[in-house]
Amino acid sequence: MRLTIALVLAACLASLANAQSPRQLLGKIVKGDDPSQRALDNVKVVLDESGSHDITKDGGLFQLFLPDVLKAGDEVTITVTVPRYAIYEPPGGKLRIPADADLPRKRVAIQLLPQGSLKFLSDAQLRAFVERSANESSRQPSHPSSKEQPDLGRYLREWAVRYGFSVDQVRTELDRWAADVASRKASAYDLGLAAFAKNNFHEANERALDDAVEAEANLASLQKQRQENVDRAIRAYRLAGDAAYNDLEFEKAASAYSRALSYTARGRNAMQWADLQVRIGNAQNQLTSRSEGAPIPRHAESAIKAYSLALEIYRRETLPQNWAMTQNNLGTALDYLAERSEGTQAAAYLEQAVAAYRSALQVYTREQQPQAWAATQNNLGIALRDLAGRSEGTQAAAYLEQAVAAYRSALQVYTREQQPQYWAGTQKNLGTALRALAGRSEARQAGAYLEQALAAYRSALQVYTREQLPQAWAATQNNLGTALADLAGRSEGTQAGAYLEQAVAAYRSALQVRTRERVPQAWAATQNNLGTALADLAGRSEGTQAAAYLEQAVAAFGSALQVYTREQLPQDWAMTQTNLGIALADLAGRSEGAEAVAYLEQAVTAYHSALEVRTEANFPAQ
Repeated sequence: MRLTIALVLAACLASLANAQSPRQLLGKIVKGDDPSQRALDNVKVVLDESGSHDITKDGGLFQLFLPDVLKAGDEVTITVTVPRYAIYEPPGGKLRIPADADLPRKRVAIQLLPQGSLKFLSDAQLRAFVERSANESSRQPSHPSSKEQPDLGRYLREWAVRYGFSVDQVRTELDRWAADVASRKASAYDLGLAAFAKNNFHEANERALDDAVEAEANLASLQKQRQENVDRAIRAYRLAGDAAYNDLEFEKAASAYSRALSYTARGRNAMQWADLQVRIGNAQNQLTSRSEGAPIPRHAESAIKAYSLALEIYRRETLPQNWAMTQNNLGTALDYLAERSEGTQAAAYLEQAVAAYRSALQVYTREQQPQAWAATQNNLGIALRDLAGRSEGTQAAAYLEQAVAAYRSALQVYTREQQPQYWAGTQKNLGTALRALAGRSEARQAGAYLEQALAAYRSALQVYTREQLPQAWAATQNNLGTALADLAGRSEGTQAGAYLEQAVAAYRSALQVRTRERVPQAWAATQNNLGTALADLAGRSEGTQAAAYLEQAVAAFGSALQVYTREQLPQDWAMTQTNLGIALADLAGRSEGAEAVAYLEQAVTAYHSALEVRTEANFPAQ
C-alpha cells in the first residue's frame, strides 16, 4: 500500500518568509462574538504549510511575507490557533492575495467565533467545506489498488472537531444544504458540489462537466469576460477531475485535469499550474497501479513527468510542504515504474524513489506533520524492501532492516483506532519485510523474524476482514500462509506439522476470494503455494494420509497450470511443472505396481516440460 500525500490547502499556498521580497500580507485578528469586534493580541498566525508566521501585535495586527511565486489573486490559507475558537471569516481561513498596489494599505480581517457557533453551519460555510473536501480528496488516495470509493467521512469528522460539532449534527446540516441546492435553480457547479456532498460522485462529475462545457461555450462569445470564464473552466474541470478521481474513474480525472491545465498559463499563475501537474501525476499514478502490459510504463512516465514539472515551481526554500508532498508522490511513481522494469534499470528507479522519500522526510516530521510523515515512512519501507529484492548479501539485509525500521516508524502514528486501514496495510507490509529478512538470517534470528511476521499479518487481519475488504483479506491470508510454511521449514516434529496445517488453512481461506475468474494470477499463485505446503505436509505424514496430501498437492499444481501457461507466464509455468514433478515422484514412492509407474511417467513428463524453459543458459550450473 503506497500513499500519496494530500495538500491540505487549495491551489495557491504561502511560502516561507523571503527576506529579499518586500511584499507583505497585512491582516488583523478579531473576535466575531464580541460586539466591539475586539482585536486579539499575542496570537500566532501562520500561512499554512510554508511555515511563514507572525505573532499579532497591539490591535491584533500581523504581517506575513509573500515570495514572488505567489501572485495577486492567488488563494492562500491562514491558520490561527486560539483555544475553543475557529476562523469564521473568511470561511476555512482561505483568502485571495490583494493586488500588489493594495498590499501596503489593504489589511485582511480574520474573524474568529467560538467553536459550536451555529454561524459555522451557514450555507456559505458548508459550501466552502464541500469545495475544500473535493479539492483535497483527490490528492490523498487510499490503497492504490482499492476498487472501492474512498471514505470522505474523515473530512467531515475533522471539520466537526475543528468547529465544535458532532458528526451527526454536521451531516444533518450538510444534507439540508445539499437538498436545498438541488431544489432551487442553482448553478451546475453548485449542483455538482451538492452531489459531491452526498457522495454521488458520478452525478458530481456530470454536473461539473456541464458547467465546464458551458463555460467553454461562453468563451467564444463573451470576449470581455474571457479571463473570468477561463478561471471558471479551470475551476469546473478541476472539480470534474476531483469527482471522477473519487469515483475511481482515473482516465476521466486525468482528462479533466489536463483540460484545466490547457487553460492555465505557467507564467501567469505558476501555483495553479503546478497544482494541476500534481493532480495529473496522481491520476496517472493510480492508472499505473491498475493497468496491465504496455500502458503501465506510459502512465508511470506521465506521472513522473508531471511531478518533475511541479517541482520546478515547488521549491524546498519557498514552498517546503508542496515540495515534500510532490517528492513523496514522485517516489511512488518511480516505485511503480521499477516494478515493471528489470535489472539495473529497476534498481536505479528504486534508488531514485528512496531518495525522493528521504527528501520528503527532510520537511515532514512526526511532530509537525504526523500523517504525512507516517505515509512517507510507509512508502520508504516499500521502496527499500523492493530494492532489497534486487540486491544481494549484506546489502540486501541492510535494506530490509531499514524497511522494517521505516514501517515501525509509520506505526507510531498509524493506530488501529484512528487509521485502521493504513495501520493494517502497514502491518501487512511489515510482515512481508520481516519474512524477507528471515530468509537472509540465521536459524534463531530467522525464526524470531518469522514469529514477528506472523504477528504483523494477524494484526492486519483484525481490520482486513472477508466481509469488509475481501481482496486485502485474501492477500494477507496468502502471506500468512507463506510465513507459516517458512516457519515450518525451520521447525521440527509436530510443531512443523502444525505450522504446515495452519499454512494450508490460510491458503484455502485466500482461495475463497481469490477465484480464477476474478484474479486468475493471484489464484494460480495461491494454488501453487497450497500445493507446496501440502507436499511438505505429506513429507511429515505417513501412510494413506501422506498419499492423500500428495494427491491434493498434485490437484493444486494442476489448477495453477490452468493459468500459468508456457506462452503467457513461462517461468511460473516451469516452476509449477517442477513442483508437480516432485509431488508425482513422491506419490509414486508411496504407490505400487502400475500405479507407481504411471505416477513416475507423469513426473518425468512434468520435468521435461520444465526443462523446455529452464535451459542451462537461464539456469547455469552452480
